[in-house]
Amino acid sequence: MKESVENLKHLLLEARGGGATLILTSHDRFFLEDICDEVIEIKNGKLVNKQDEV
Repeated sequence: MKESVENLKHLLLEARGGGATLILTSHDRFFLEDICDEVIEIKNGKLVNKQDEV
Protein backbone atom coordinates (compact mmCIF):
# COMPACT_ATOMS: atom_id res chain seq x y z
CA MET A 1 0.00 0.00 0.00
CA LYS A 2 2.78 2.45 0.88
CA GLU A 3 4.28 1.91 -2.58
CA SER A 4 0.94 2.81 -4.19
CA VAL A 5 0.77 6.04 -2.19
CA GLU A 6 4.33 6.93 -3.16
CA ASN A 7 3.55 6.22 -6.83
CA LEU A 8 0.48 8.45 -6.68
CA LYS A 9 2.47 11.17 -4.93
CA HIS A 10 5.14 11.01 -7.64
CA LEU A 11 2.55 11.29 -10.43
CA LEU A 12 0.82 14.24 -8.78
CA LEU A 13 4.09 16.09 -8.18
CA GLU A 14 5.09 15.47 -11.78
CA ALA A 15 1.78 16.90 -13.04
CA ARG A 16 2.08 19.90 -10.73
CA GLY A 17 5.65 20.50 -11.90
CA GLY A 18 4.35 20.59 -15.46
CA GLY A 19 2.04 23.47 -14.57
CA ALA A 20 -1.16 21.50 -13.98
CA THR A 21 -3.74 22.69 -11.47
CA LEU A 22 -4.91 19.81 -9.29
CA ILE A 23 -7.94 19.72 -7.03
CA LEU A 24 -7.83 16.84 -4.56
CA THR A 25 -9.92 15.56 -1.71
CA SER A 26 -8.51 13.36 1.02
CA HIS A 27 -8.86 12.43 4.65
CA ASP A 28 -5.05 12.39 4.89
CA ARG A 29 -4.05 15.98 5.57
CA PHE A 30 -0.34 15.10 5.82
CA PHE A 31 -0.39 13.64 2.31
CA LEU A 32 -2.01 16.81 0.97
CA GLU A 33 0.44 19.06 2.78
CA ASP A 34 3.34 17.17 1.16
CA ILE A 35 2.14 17.78 -2.40
CA CYS A 36 -0.06 20.88 -2.37
CA ASP A 37 0.75 24.58 -2.45
CA GLU A 38 -2.52 25.36 -0.71
CA VAL A 39 -4.78 23.28 1.57
CA ILE A 40 -8.38 24.30 2.23
CA GLU A 41 -10.50 22.50 4.83
CA ILE A 42 -14.27 22.52 4.36
CA LYS A 43 -16.67 21.14 6.95
CA ASN A 44 -20.43 20.98 6.42
CA GLY A 45 -20.06 23.14 3.32
CA LYS A 46 -18.21 25.94 5.13
CA LEU A 47 -14.57 26.98 4.95
CA VAL A 48 -12.99 26.23 8.33
CA ASN A 49 -9.26 26.45 7.55
CA LYS A 50 -7.04 27.70 4.74
CA GLN A 51 -3.28 27.31 4.56
CA ASP A 52 -1.31 28.95 1.76
CA GLU A 53 2.11 27.62 0.81
CA VAL A 54 2.12 24.64 3.17
